[in-house]
Amino acid sequence: MGESDGTSSTAAPGAADERRLGERRFEIADGIWRIPVPTGFASGDVNLYWFEGPDPILVDTGVLGDRSLSVLSDALAEGGRRIEDVRTLLLTHSHVDHAANAWRIREVSGCQVMIRRRAVRRLSDIDAIAEAETPGLLAFLARCGFSDDNVAKFSGFSRVIRKISHACPGLIGIDDGDVVRGAGGRTIRVHARPGHSSSDLVYEVEGAGVLLTGDHVLPTITPNPTMEASEPGDAQPYRALPSYRDSLGMTATMHCNVVGPGHGMPFGDLAGRCRTILALQDRRLKDVRRIVGDRGPMTPKDLSLALFGRVRMWDVYLTLSEVRGAMDVLEMDGTLIVDRDGPVDRVSIA
Repeated sequence: MGESDGTSSTAAPGAADERRLGERRFEIADGIWRIPVPTGFASGDVNLYWFEGPDPILVDTGVLGDRSLSVLSDALAEGGRRIEDVRTLLLTHSHVDHAANAWRIREVSGCQVMIRRRAVRRLSDIDAIAEAETPGLLAFLARCGFSDDNVAKFSGFSRVIRKISHACPGLIGIDDGDVVRGAGGRTIRVHARPGHSSSDLVYEVEGAGVLLTGDHVLPTITPNPTMEASEPGDAQPYRALPSYRDSLGMTATMHCNVVGPGHGMPFGDLAGRCRTILALQDRRLKDVRRIVGDRGPMTPKDLSLALFGRVRMWDVYLTLSEVRGAMDVLEMDGTLIVDRDGPVDRVSIA
């Protein structure tokens, strides 16, 4: 999906202490290194995390390509380590800045690669998934109110995804409640937190007071609730924003000393940051109710324009994800009505 971390930012919560060990190597807790790697995206560097020990664990990979691998390799070399030493690679989710180099790291190290179970199919065969889902994406854009010409411009979306992605078959699926052990006997508890993506996992390092949140909770960015097609076996259609709000509620009750995010600096006030993100979402929902009340009935495209103005083609998917998320929440609570009888959806106040 490309970098999909969000549309707004706020002041950073209280920073957590970390110790600088090198140019791109910081220790956030005993034997746990944060290694920021460039992405080329607006969100900036992505944080990889290394667990030192006789059987090291790496969390996330950076974007596809040699540069990510080189930066990671240089940072590890400062600590007397190599990519070849990785025994277990944990992925926080399937987005390209966190998972696209998984195949390269496994190729170099022979490590096992773990991701949320529902994402195994998606990351194992990216080409097939893109081919299968592109018609649905184009149909969705048409129902949002985009013209045939504009819909046609998005037909190359799957080709863009393929250029910045790479499949990694042979994945090991993990899920909520699972435990991963390694790096000298560490215990890492897995928590499913869907919303930013359906594959989001956070990793609780037992006994260390550390929680690695990927893009689920970020210190200064409000993560985008990215739309995704449902997976086979889903009892209900996947709804990103309602899922995300439920996930944030669960995460806010967790206790840790240090939050290691996917982007930005480590921080300490997890519950406070979760409340801030929920408050920002509440503000967006209020804006949607006001706009639809003043101007509705309206198409999702028109609602997106009213909220965000005109954006680059790459960002249309993100803004529509925000709109679709708001529509889902407000339709579920009875505030909005979505008329789906015609060729284009129309949103109005209930």
